[in-house]
Amino acid sequence: PPAPEPPPRPAAKPMPRPAPTPRPIAAAPAPQAVPETPTPPAPIVAEPAPPAAEPRAVPTAPSRAYLPVEKRAPAYPPRAEELGIQGDCTVSYTVNAQGRVEDPQAQEDCHPLFVRPSIAAARAFRYEPRIVDGRAVAVPGIRNTFHYRLK
Repeated sequence: PPAPEPPPRPAAKPMPRPAPTPRPIAAAPAPQAVPETPTPPAPIVAEPAPPAAEPRAVPTAPSRAYLPVEKRAPAYPPRAEELGIQGDCTVSYTVNAQGRVEDPQAQEDCHPLFVRPSIAAARAFRYEPRIVDGRAVAVPGIRNTFHYRLK
């Protein structure tokens, strides 16, 4: 007897192709500022998702310290020079909201011959005023020491 035929094989099913994986689309490069050279905008390929909402800081007005603009040393007093006197003189004052010196006072370390020129020099100083929350304010208690030395 002839050998029995093996059972028929089921027809081969074609293997499904894997779905194509999406490739990331490169975002357009950030525009660069070039003075007076207009460049056409790049086409928008994809837009990034907006960032998660973050608490935003409330914008504050600018603040800065007072800054000296003009400070000149006093002239050496002729009498002190004749007598060969040297020394230091500290002057304290307030820088007002306009950047000018108010109420200069010579401190105890001043030789009497250095008081007048030191106060006059301090009065002539000019500053950019201190800014706090966008407003100019006075700064009290500034101290400047003048050094008088013979050459």
